[in-house]
Amino acid sequence: MTKILDVSCLFSKRVQKVNNEFNDSVIFVETSDYVKDAEFCYKSISIVNIHSIDAIKYNLPVNTKIINSSNSKETFYYAQLYSQSNNTTVNVHLRKLNLKNLHDMEVNIIQVETQEQDEPTDYIALNSKIVGINERYCLFFVPQKKLQYGINYFSKCLLVDSFENKVFTVKAEFINGDSLLRLQDIWVINDSQNILIKTGRIQDFEKRKFWKKTIENDDNPKYIDQNESLVLLNTQLFISNVKNNESLTNIIIDSADFKSALSLCGYCGHKLTYNKKMFEEKQNIIITYMLNSGKFERKEVADSYEIICTPEKHYLIKTIKGDSTRFDVHDPTTNTTFQTTGSGIIAIDKEKIITYRYDEKFEQIVCIFNIHSGEIVNTYQKCNFDYDLERNLIIIF
Repeated sequence: MTKILDVSCLFSKRVQKVNNEFNDSVIFVETSDYVKDAEFCYKSISIVNIHSIDAIKYNLPVNTKIINSSNSKETFYYAQLYSQSNNTTVNVHLRKLNLKNLHDMEVNIIQVETQEQDEPTDYIALNSKIVGINERYCLFFVPQKKLQYGINYFSKCLLVDSFENKVFTVKAEFINGDSLLRLQDIWVINDSQNILIKTGRIQDFEKRKFWKKTIENDDNPKYIDQNESLVLLNTQLFISNVKNNESLTNIIIDSADFKSALSLCGYCGHKLTYNKKMFEEKQNIIITYMLNSGKFERKEVADSYEIICTPEKHYLIKTIKGDSTRFDVHDPTTNTTFQTTGSGIIAIDKEKIITYRYDEKFEQIVCIFNIHSGEIVNTYQKCNFDYDLERNLIIIF
C-alpha cells in the first residue's frame, strides 16, 4: 500500500527534496530566497527520520551553487563556485558531506573555463551536474563554454576519486555511437551496483512533433537530441574503464530514433520499467528489464495511453476528451476503468488514488480519493510532494 509521510510542519522556508536516502532518512535542502537575497544558493540540509520525524539541520558553506543529483546514500556531494578575476574561469570547489556524522571535506578544485559569460558562476551553476556514485566516487559534468544547437550539452565528464584526490576524464562514447555527454537523466541504482543513463534531451511529445514533420515534409529532422539511448553500466567496471583510460563497457537496453521515444516509468527492486512509443506502428509498449537476468517482458497497449507504475503493476491513463482535468484510469489486470480528477496522477493502490492540482494562486494541492467511491479522503494544501517508487512512499513537504 502507498504510504504518505507529511513533514511539512518541519519547514517554514523553501526546501526541496534531494535524491539521497539512507536507512530511515530522507534529505531536504533549503534554497535562498532569490527576491530577498538577490542570488541563488543552497543554504542548509535537513536529515529527516521517516519514523520519528526528527530532523537534523546542517548549514552549508557560502556560495554552495550545485548539489548532488543522484542517490549516493549517506554521502552528499556539492560544490561552491568562485569566479576568477579574469571572469572567464570558475573554480568549482567540490565537497562531500557524510550525512551520518556530518563530516564535511573538500574533495577537489576543478577549473572550468567559460566564454566571457555575463554571469559565469550562474552559468556553471545552472548547466553543470554532480552525480554521486558512492562515498569514494562522483561524476562532474562540465557544460559547453557556450550552449548552441548541434553540439553535445556537456563538454566532458570527469570521474573524481575523493580517496586518492584524483580526477579522470571519461571516454564518453557508448558502443552504439551515442555519448554520455548527451545525458538527459542518470540514476545510481541496485544498491550502487549499476548506473542507469538516459540520453537525448527531448520529451516524447516533442519527438512525435518531429515525426509528424517528416511525414508532412518528406524529410528527416536534423536535431542532435532526436536519438535516445537507455544504457546500463556496471559501476565497478565503469570505474575500472575510466581509470585505465579505456572505452566504456555497457549494455544498451534500448534506443530510439526520431520515429520512436523512450521514457523511464520507474525502478523497483531488480527491475526497471520503461515505455517505448513507436509512432509509425502506433504502438505503445511497456517494457520491463530484469537487471539480474537481462530478460525483457513486453506488453503492448493503445498508443493514446500514458503509464503509471506501482511496485506491483501498472495502470493506463487517458485524458478525457475536452476536459484536461479528468482522467480515465484503466487497470489491465482486472480490466476495470474508473475516473479521477486533477492536473496529474501521482500514485495508485488498491484503496486510493492520489492526484495533484493547482488552485487559483497556482499553489499545489495533493488530493487522496477512495478508489471505489471516488470520494476525497484527504487533501494537502499548498504543498510539494515526492513519490519514492521503491519505498512506495509519498512525501509531503
